[in-house]
Amino acid sequence: MFTRQPSHHVSELLSDIGYMVYRARIESKENLCKHVRSKWVPEEYPASLTRMYAWTPDECIPELYEDPKIIVSKHHDMPDLQLPPFVDSPEEFITWHRNALENEEVSSQLHRWIDIVFGYQVEFDWNFQDPQRSSLLRGPQPQKASDQRNGQTLRETASCAPLR
Repeated sequence: MFTRQPSHHVSELLSDIGYMVYRARIESKENLCKHVRSKWVPEEYPASLTRMYAWTPDECIPELYEDPKIIVSKHHDMPDLQLPPFVDSPEEFITWHRNALENEEVSSQLHRWIDIVFGYQVEFDWNFQDPQRSSLLRGPQPQKASDQRNGQTLRETASCAPLR
């Protein structure tokens, strides 16, 4: 069905509809009609990234940080996703978006997002109370270490295998 499945799915963060709407320009019409709405009406999909972010509270999908093809429509009756005025191409947007995600301010707070989404704060009273939603992690996550260790990046010094 999907060409890429999320490795971990929490419905409050990314619904099937949200996932498919993000992928509308690269998914088949058949999949879109199956998961979003039964009748194909391309005008019903967000036309711009601004509209998409306003339309859905869902977390952004990885493709919007790594694959410019997600912005270019394969459907002749659906236009490409409109880019913000400060970028000139899908590739430039992906680079800008990824840099925003990987900047020091965001990455220094990532441990807090992990605690809220997957960790021990999932079960606090201020979170959604859902018996299907339980935490994967039982204690606070450590803050990100410095990006540099003796001139090497963390990726170069990492000793553990990537998650699959």
